[in-house]
Amino acid sequence: MLERQWREGESESKKFFFGKSATVAIVNNQYGIVATENKKITGVFCFDWHSSTQTIKKIFYIVDPNKLKYHPF
Repeated sequence: MLERQWREGESESKKFFFGKSATVAIVNNQYGIVATENKKITGVFCFDWHSSTQTIKKIFYIVDPNKLKYHPF
């Protein structure tokens, strides 16, 4: 049953990312993943890292257009 759920999840992720590209980028001074479609940012994955083990504690997916605007400092 777990294998079937995994396969269904894989199918959903293919639909979600169809036509999009993903690029590793520095986001808030840490590594993140920027999803784009037609050269427009559609979402950003950010991670909350466990500092001593360097493992991911939480994953955040930002899709709010106001938060996706690039603000160079």
